Amino acid sequence: MSGAWHRFRDRPWRLLVQAGLMPVTAGLVVAAAVVLSTATAVSLGDATMTAAGALLLFATRVHPLWVLGAGAALGAAGIL
Repeated sequence: MSGAWHRFRDRPWRLLVQAGLMPVTAGLVVAAAVVLSTATAVSLGDATMTAAGALLLFATRVHPLWVLGAGAALGAAGIL
């Protein structure tokens, strides 16, 4: 598929397909995040940590690995 995508890089329909696939991809990523967060946030502390991480990611430009690392560190320290 990559070879065909590269071969048709100058075709006008390719830009239309690419523009149509971007919202679909974003929707699938958000849906997966919602499913994962609802499955893992079983206590109030888990739900609070999930909401705080999501708000931090949406409000700032912090790299997601830093947020995951902070959550892992809090969990390893026994805080959550």
